[in-house]
Amino acid sequence: MDQSLGGHRIADAVRDAGFVDVVETRWAVPIGSWPRDHTLREVGICNLEFRDQSLEGFSMFLLTQVMRWDAITAGVLVAEARKALKDPKLQTVIYLQNVYGRKPEGAA
Repeated sequence: MDQSLGGHRIADAVRDAGFVDVVETRWAVPIGSWPRDHTLREVGICNLEFRDQSLEGFSMFLLTQVMRWDAITAGVLVAEARKALKDPKLQTVIYLQNVYGRKPEGAA
């Protein structure tokens, strides 16, 4: 999993900014009902529902206004992406990362 931000790891960038006691936590979050673990399955179902409901809204502006695709072509891509998200054989995941630290004592 690449965690680069301009060629640097995010945690390193936080340290370089002067923070100390930097903590980095990473999770693989499933999309869909494929996990065997009950809790991960529930998370995956909710995650799939969120992505299914928001995929068109997140995609259409970018595809039609920024990329200048016509609405029909963009709609076809969204439909294909929606179908792929629902395919349990793909076992899709997203990776979440949380990085935090604190300012050293005496820092302004």
